[in-house]
Amino acid sequence: MKRQTAFLLAFMLSCQALLAGGPQMHLVPNPAKNQVRVELHEVNLDDISVELYSVLGVRVADFQLQKDRFGNYIDLRFPNLPEGVYLLRVKNKDFDQTKRLKIQRN
Repeated sequence: MKRQTAFLLAFMLSCQALLAGGPQMHLVPNPAKNQVRVELHEVNLDDISVELYSVLGVRVADFQLQKDRFGNYIDLRFPNLPEGVYLLRVKNKDFDQTKRLKIQRN
C-alpha cells in the first residue's frame, strides 16, 4: 500500500510538469536545510492545507500556515526532520499540487 501511494504521488508530480500556466507552486530553496518558502502563483490561500510525505507515502508533518502581507507564499520550518527526499502537498478546493523536496543539512 505504501509503495502504491508513493507511486501515485510521483505520477502526480510528472503530470504537473505537463501542465503549463495557471496556478503554480515553487519551492525555494530546494534542496533546503531547515526551512523552505512555498511560492504560490494564482492560488487562493483560503482553507489551504500543507502536508509533507516521505517517499514511501507516509505523512510525516502537517504545517500551520502564515501568509505574508501579499498572500503569495508560505514559509515552512522543519528543523527536526532527517535528511532525505520528501513530497510536499499543498491543496484546497481549487488547487492541489505536490512537489519533491530534498532536505540536506550540509
